[in-house]
Amino acid sequence: MGCGSSTFKPPREPVKIPLSVAQKYLVRETWETIEQHSKAVGKKTFLRMFYMSSIDFIYSVVMESKGSKDIRVLGLELAFDDVKNSYRTWRFFEMNPDYQKLFPEFATLDQVELEQANALHGHAKRVMKAVENAVSAMDDAESFAAYLENLGARHKARALKPAYLDAMQVAYTDTIQDLLKTQWTDGTAEAWNKLFRFIADTMKHGLSS
Repeated sequence: MGCGSSTFKPPREPVKIPLSVAQKYLVRETWETIEQHSKAVGKKTFLRMFYMSSIDFIYSVVMESKGSKDIRVLGLELAFDDVKNSYRTWRFFEMNPDYQKLFPEFATLDQVELEQANALHGHAKRVMKAVENAVSAMDDAESFAAYLENLGARHKARALKPAYLDAMQVAYTDTIQDLLKTQWTDGTAEAWNKLFRFIADTMKHGLSS
């Protein structure tokens, strides 16, 4: 009595991070390596997101490699396979200036200035802390989801768009793939993408609330 149907809210579905026990193990195992390089991973993730939308390995050009060779592009260490006649070339897409404009602290900086900016290191550190929290909270989805929704809601002030979180996922997984090398398998890729997808989707819920 006295309760209109318009005020009724169905009970919320229990929150569950969609990773199997084996996938959680892969995330925790590889996080041990990632955590040791957390500062560099966070920085490179932002640089990738700002300066390229993707990197494609195109196996269409025969390259005669003479031993191990490293190149430096946009501040990222990139290594060719130490294998003769390897098929590899790099294709970079144009910079995404809209992403950088989200951050007033370095919205007008060029790439060289951005690499040295203290603000970039601060944002990178916070992103990696969120990832660390995700790894720690894989068995406590309810509290972690609440944290992520709140984080998403706080980013409304930056006019954060859902697509930016998708770009962050690509940039992060590309970066840790470079770092993990032989530890990066199809199973590892699936596990990390599932975890980051949960992070992004839950933050999006906070953005839209």
